[in-house]
Amino acid sequence: MTSRKTRSGSRGRISAAPTAADRPERQATRPWQLALAVAMATVVVYLPSTANQFVAWDDTRYVTDNLRLRDGLTWDMAAWAFNTDPAQAVGANWHPLTWLSHALDVTLFGLDPRGHHASSIALHALAAALLLIALHRLTRRLWPSALVAALFALHPLHVESVSWIAERKDVLCGTFTFLALWAYAVYAERPSLRRYLLVAAALAAALMSKPMAVTVPFVLLLLDYWPLGRLSWRSAVEKLPLVAMAAASSVVTLLVQQAGGAVRGLDAVPLAQRLANAAYAYVMYLAKTFWPAPGSLTPFYPLPDHGGPTVGVGAAAALVAALVAITVAAVALRRRRPYWGVGWLSYVGMLVPVIGIVQVGKQIMADRYTYLPLVGVFIAAAWLAADWAMRRPGRRTVVATAAIAALVILGGLIVEQQAVWRDSVTFWHHNAAAFPGNGVAWNSLANALWQRAMDPNWSDRTDAHAAAALDAQRRAVAAEPRDARFVSNLGDKLYAVAKRRQDAAQMAEAEQAYRRALELDAGWYGAEIGLGNVAQHREDYAEAIRRFERAAAMKSDLVAAHYNLGMTYHRMGNLDAAIASYRRALALEPDLPDVCRNLAAALTVKGQTAEAAQWARRAAELESRQK
Repeated sequence: MTSRKTRSGSRGRISAAPTAADRPERQATRPWQLALAVAMATVVVYLPSTANQFVAWDDTRYVTDNLRLRDGLTWDMAAWAFNTDPAQAVGANWHPLTWLSHALDVTLFGLDPRGHHASSIALHALAAALLLIALHRLTRRLWPSALVAALFALHPLHVESVSWIAERKDVLCGTFTFLALWAYAVYAERPSLRRYLLVAAALAAALMSKPMAVTVPFVLLLLDYWPLGRLSWRSAVEKLPLVAMAAASSVVTLLVQQAGGAVRGLDAVPLAQRLANAAYAYVMYLAKTFWPAPGSLTPFYPLPDHGGPTVGVGAAAALVAALVAITVAAVALRRRRPYWGVGWLSYVGMLVPVIGIVQVGKQIMADRYTYLPLVGVFIAAAWLAADWAMRRPGRRTVVATAAIAALVILGGLIVEQQAVWRDSVTFWHHNAAAFPGNGVAWNSLANALWQRAMDPNWSDRTDAHAAAALDAQRRAVAAEPRDARFVSNLGDKLYAVAKRRQDAAQMAEAEQAYRRALELDAGWYGAEIGLGNVAQHREDYAEAIRRFERAAAMKSDLVAAHYNLGMTYHRMGNLDAAIASYRRALALEPDLPDVCRNLAAALTVKGQTAEAAQWARRAAELESRQK
């Protein structure tokens, strides 16, 4: 049996020279058997995630509070999912298959997080199995392929993609990407239009799960060099339709992210700093790949202006030099170690969309961004180990023992890392401890603690939680004192505590926080709502109405502004204005039991008892549904 690189080498083609790791092996075990074993091990290791809750970091926006998903998988929901209008997007992303996946989970499991976690685990296990099958079809090497799949399945850097329900897009995109690799291996064996269309369909599905797959055509070109040995102008041209698909996905994604405010202005992070951050991220991902020390992984790595590490000129130069050196070595070894160059360039290329040249969000890096790119690193490492093992007798035992030990250790680290995602308080406490200067982490921890203090379902509901939330909110303001939202949130918590305790001093402090927030951002409607609440508490209804109307003018679909206007008019006895405001609030968000109940009360006083009874029943239905 000869290597396919030797068979396919001919005039006009570039073929990588066979290495020891490319030699055919006798296979007593079938690929699907190892794929099943990897999948089962993945499920076992990730089972603890099924005990985790939804976390207040996009899980609410994507699933629990997403009105588009409340009825599960429906035709209307599917039409919305495929809508490319940026104004209709949720989460500043266009990924229709991901939305359909979430909707299916709501249909099957409701809002029980166990079912949603189980779906993500199953998809990750399937992705690992497909990766093994695809690599084996591409290389005809079973054990290196199995090692790559196992490392992919069991690396702690991938916990974020699996244990974070909102990151369903990663595991779904990975599943379709590896299906595309397998389809391409089949196509390369005997090209035909039908087989090419299968590749295109799998890539389209990956792109509609997460635009991270835009680099897949580039990876297929690398695979043409090694292991397929079919790189030529013709093989490059056949990628053009796939490149066009990726380009279209990139344009849609950029438009949606810009409309959603996720893309920061070019002047927000200077180009030199973005390049330095990119070099830092490339190297740190590698460092965490080979040394994922306990506690070193965190879901949010903030930019320097949000409490993250600052990459100086000297450090950036050293990091770039290291990356260039590895790239030069990969090129120099392209004949003897072709897998090294292919793996390295896959890693570098697949990270390009998320490396920060175009800054999206406030993070310098993210563990989830490694979900696909690390496959290149694992290929380089696995085939290097296989190459070394085949050169002398006895080395196979050493490599096998080391691989098993590494996978056991990685599995243990995965179990530990999953605990970070237990609930919102645990999650944000971990982030705040990792980056004490990050206001986002402290602000989110404060909100999570506050929700726990106010939620009657928590058995340990005490004033201690409210005090802890207030302390965390103060730390958020101390970390980033010019963020109007953090200051306004401090006002919200001070107002609630002051109202509960009838504390005039704290009420005055809340009012001061709201006014400070408006000084920082005159358009922040949350502070206007807060000042309206303070005025309403003091029975200064004219001022309260003025503030709520200003908030509504700033953001026309702000439910709180219309609801609070309704309550103010209700207290003043202006029932017609109150009813109109309640109706506007319900038109924006119909599933609010308190608004329904207040509307029913106002209608009852007006003598419209039949409609009042309808709204009272609606309030009772919504309350029973939310329990």
